[in-house]
Amino acid sequence: MDAAFFNNRLDFSADYYYKKTTDMLLSVAIPSFTGYSAPDRNVGKMHTRGWEVKLGWSDRIGDVNYAVSFNISDYKSIIDNLNGKQQFNSDGTIITEGAEYNSWYGYKTAGLFQTAEEVSESALLSASTKPGDVKYVDVSGPDGTPDGIINETYDRVVLGSSLPHYLYGGSISLGWKGLSFSLLFNGVGKQLSRLTEYDSPHAGTMASGSVSPSERQWQP
Repeated sequence: MDAAFFNNRLDFSADYYYKKTTDMLLSVAIPSFTGYSAPDRNVGKMHTRGWEVKLGWSDRIGDVNYAVSFNISDYKSIIDNLNGKQQFNSDGTIITEGAEYNSWYGYKTAGLFQTAEEVSESALLSASTKPGDVKYVDVSGPDGTPDGIINETYDRVVLGSSLPHYLYGGSISLGWKGLSFSLLFNGVGKQLSRLTEYDSPHAGTMASGSVSPSERQWQP
């Protein structure tokens, strides 16, 4: 949809789209006891919904002409069908039915352990867990209910999208007697990131960048 107002000084446009993708080439997980690496197969079906809005104003005051514009967009790609399969990626994301494409996959947390008593009464990922460490949620077990153990088979869940959302940008331009000035900007409104290289006894690779010991300090 496109529209213009005030003698074309104000312009507006909005777009919405829906796209279906089939026969996605994915590496499908197979039992490790087979001794083979995961094969690539055309098994994926996915749909994407997205939108974009643009707004601009341009005018002239005497010898000065100016224009400003702003745009924002977002999209979400959901996996519809993988024939019951899943793809686990090395960057900590997963491709699985019903979730957004390349969603983060890992342990759900419930804050930090505050006391030794709380540690002793909780399901743990590591025997060395102590107050100040991350408290992981016992999501499920072999029978579908929490089993008092934190392990990667039953307690990892989809944590949210790894992809950027609410992408925005804009421009400002000025002109005066042959001279011109312009400014461009853009950014991302929301994106969940994975932490890596965090010095934790059981977090594996979890934070990005260096963190000083004082910044890691925890106080009850």
